[in-house]
Amino acid sequence: MDEPSFSAEFQRKYQVLNKLGEGGMGMVFKAMHRSLMRTTAIKVVHASSFDDEKAIQNFIGEAQLCARLSHPNIVKVYEASTEGGNPYIAFEYVQGITLAERIRNTPNFPIKDALTVTVQVLDGLVVAHEQGIVHRDIKPENILIDHEGNAKIADFGIAKRSSAKTAKSKDWVLVGTPAYMSPEQAWGDEATERSDIYSAASVLYEMLAGQPPFTGNTMQLVSQKMNSEPKSIKELRPEVPLQLWDILNGALTRKPEDRYESAEDFANKLRKARSFLDKWMAEERGERPRSRVTTSAKLSTTSIRLPPTPPPPPPTPKELLRELAQKASHRQWWQENGALVASIVVAAGMLAGFALVVLRSLLR
Repeated sequence: MDEPSFSAEFQRKYQVLNKLGEGGMGMVFKAMHRSLMRTTAIKVVHASSFDDEKAIQNFIGEAQLCARLSHPNIVKVYEASTEGGNPYIAFEYVQGITLAERIRNTPNFPIKDALTVTVQVLDGLVVAHEQGIVHRDIKPENILIDHEGNAKIADFGIAKRSSAKTAKSKDWVLVGTPAYMSPEQAWGDEATERSDIYSAASVLYEMLAGQPPFTGNTMQLVSQKMNSEPKSIKELRPEVPLQLWDILNGALTRKPEDRYESAEDFANKLRKARSFLDKWMAEERGERPRSRVTTSAKLSTTSIRLPPTPPPPPPTPKELLRELAQKASHRQWWQENGALVASIVVAAGMLAGFALVVLRSLLR
């Protein structure tokens, strides 16, 4: 796509500052809204991406619908219109990097950070799904990480509403990205809220394992999604707790009805995993919890290690004097009466000897 020549009308509204990037559908520019003094990102989509004028108008209508979404984890859509025959979307400018860049720059993505990013993405999806909007193309390139580390879902203006009225029109359907799309999307069925759940789980899988659940060309990916189960993440990263893999695997099922009922349900499971992560990882390593207090969940009792009993206090001076006086009195009594006691003991011995002699003489 050649760089567009912006009309005078467009330039009265926006001052184009520089080009941010280019993709298969069009280009993204950084611009300043002149009257609002607001930095904005503008995506100009090439008209050749659509079959006819009606498809372009449908696209603009859906983008304007997405402008109603307001959530910290969603890139805000400001407006949608056409410029020089090409539709464009003006949306919030986020200073940061894409999740795809962060994954490339972080070979061993911290598990807690991966859970936090995914929970934030799911929180944004909850709001969209409540409005009946399905993103259809959740992938690392469409998740922005701002300078504070918060995740924001981008390209919501290219999403599609999940109502029966619009589902029949496939004039501008975005199939999605094969590595992250759900099996039903790969099969050609209409995407639903649970399709977004599958894609978000695929992104989490890549953060943890360094690769999506399935790899290969488009045909290979479609075949694998139809016929195979994802490889256990523990084979690719053994430190991931089994409990976390079980939660993640519950969002990667081939049948949509077997996945979590909602993005909120999946997010709550991951919040629980994040709170128990340290405990689970310690158990994986065979370590005991580092705690001086042990609790039994079954008995609901708690045992506490108490300090040893302290020694008795030393005697007071008054008590010490009383004890010495008692000992001195005891010694004085023996000094005064010891001779008498000895005489009595000797006399008793002599008397016993005399009695023994008399008894023997009588028995002869």
